[in-house]
Amino acid sequence: MLPRRAGGNKFRRHLFNIRQQYAFSRALKLNLPANECAVHIDFSENYGCKYSAEVQAVHFGASHQQATLHTGVYYVGGGHLPLPPFALLKGPPAIWQHLEPILREIREIPGCDNHPTLTLHTRNYFEASHGKGAPDGVGGTLKRRADRLVSQGVDIPTALSMYQALSEGQLKVKLFYIQEQAVEDAVKEMPADLPAVPSTMRLHQVVSLSPGKILYRDVSCMCSATGNLECDCQKTKCFSFNPTDDHTEDPIYSTPEEVEWHSPEVVGKWCALVYDHTIYPGIIQEVNETHCQVKCMHRVGENRFFWPLREDLHWYPVEDVLTLIPPPENVTSRHMAIARELAQKMEDAGAVPM
Repeated sequence: MLPRRAGGNKFRRHLFNIRQQYAFSRALKLNLPANECAVHIDFSENYGCKYSAEVQAVHFGASHQQATLHTGVYYVGGGHLPLPPFALLKGPPAIWQHLEPILREIREIPGCDNHPTLTLHTRNYFEASHGKGAPDGVGGTLKRRADRLVSQGVDIPTALSMYQALSEGQLKVKLFYIQEQAVEDAVKEMPADLPAVPSTMRLHQVVSLSPGKILYRDVSCMCSATGNLECDCQKTKCFSFNPTDDHTEDPIYSTPEEVEWHSPEVVGKWCALVYDHTIYPGIIQEVNETHCQVKCMHRVGENRFFWPLREDLHWYPVEDVLTLIPPPENVTSRHMAIARELAQKMEDAGAVPM
């Protein structure tokens, strides 16, 4: 039997996500109401603080502090131009504390000040490695400006000194400084027993409409770009941080409970996965946040599988792992088969051959 070769499914999915998220971003900005805004932010990046002149012990001692930059640009609806970009500086990253002063500033914008519930309705994520944009330019500008100041004799040993040095310049970037203590206090106030949202590495849109309840999708839906946040497009799923909530009566959210593939509890269990449009059974060996390592069987016919002489061990993305299954049944001394009803159910649901 020839070894299976990787198909183009992963690349096609990646390319679709790229185009979908870019198209959604453009549509969102074009359809913003006058009393709403879109905030485009980047994940935090660090700047290595430095002195204009250093002794050898400082230069090689790994004793420099790091200043975290959380950069972004926000756009207000009603045909307004993008407002000045912003950047927040502090030590350890804490996204909500970073955004709090930005939300306060947005409340002061004419039109947004009378919004009934100004909050983060949705979070949308660009496809991995394809989220570059204005926030990256803001971060680059600040780092180059800081390096220029150091070359001119200004010491920047801490995040606070960086904030003060940059604030004295003529940059068209609004700067905010977040105290480290504020972040530590916020961390202490967070509940310690929040359940994990399934498939967090795969989703690209999160919608929050009520406390403790979110909708999420693998890709952003164009309906939400025009204000329809509760559509059931793109296989919308619901998650509640209150485990007692039940959504079975709601047809939009009546989706099967997803397996937490990153949990060590699935190691050693049988699963069914899709590879090159075909279903294969296997045993999970290891897991991480995004992949499962599975020892797979090979196919010899319709719903007939056998263990190859050379172990077929490979890491598969969690989106390619369909479900946990009972151990396949012996049909001959060497061949095994997935239970007939289960095999037919997976084939009907995934439109892939058994």
